[in-house]
Amino acid sequence: MKRILFLSTAVLFLSCKNDIKRKSNDLIQQNLHGKVQHLEETTFDFDSAGNSKMISARIIDFDENGYATKYIDKDATSKIVMNETAIHYSNGAIKEFLNEVDGKQISKMSIDIDKEGNYSAVRTYDSANRQDSYYSDIMENDYGIIYAAKQHFMNGKLESGFDLQYDKANIIGGMYTDSSGRTSYSFTSELNSRGDAVDKVSTTFKYDSPQKEIITYKYTGYDDKGNWLQQTSYNDKGKQLQIVKRKYIYYKD
Repeated sequence: MKRILFLSTAVLFLSCKNDIKRKSNDLIQQNLHGKVQHLEETTFDFDSAGNSKMISARIIDFDENGYATKYIDKDATSKIVMNETAIHYSNGAIKEFLNEVDGKQISKMSIDIDKEGNYSAVRTYDSANRQDSYYSDIMENDYGIIYAAKQHFMNGKLESGFDLQYDKANIIGGMYTDSSGRTSYSFTSELNSRGDAVDKVSTTFKYDSPQKEIITYKYTGYDDKGNWLQQTSYNDKGKQLQIVKRKYIYYKD
């Protein structure tokens, strides 16, 4: 899949009418509390000796209504590898994701809504701005989250699909399928009382040989808005896998 639609960077929202604001925004979808303006998330990996090293960073900017407007990903050398602008309709619905690095388009996703505010079409484009896929069978839950869809090549053949499960606005499981419609990846997640994931049990299906993985998450510190500051992940043997640290800037009340 060229891009995991509506999940890795942002989630699309639904309202009953074009002029009615969304029931949920990006802050709700990302389980963030307070009027977050700017989020910096840095991920550290561990080598065989147990030493940590920074492997990536993500920056997200939000407008005053809680909708994400910019996503920036950096690699271990702090080089920008994604610089994505999110453009919204007047009611908050997402209209376009445009990823440009060094002034050159990398990818684009365009989304249409109908007169009732439902998402009616989704198209993706390559670096030359040529359409390279489209989505069908788009399904939305009560929070306006796209929880299922199928991605197609331009010749109509199936490329991939997904079907996700949510507890309110928080993801708790799902599956992804390949071009033959077979499950390629599935997972379940348990949440704590704050809505943060405390574990993830996943299975990757490759060459008819399922590979199961169990990851648990522990949180160190929350700020006064209720947002976590550090997340540490462990495998099923208790070995540290990664540390993710967050910094927040809030709009003034």
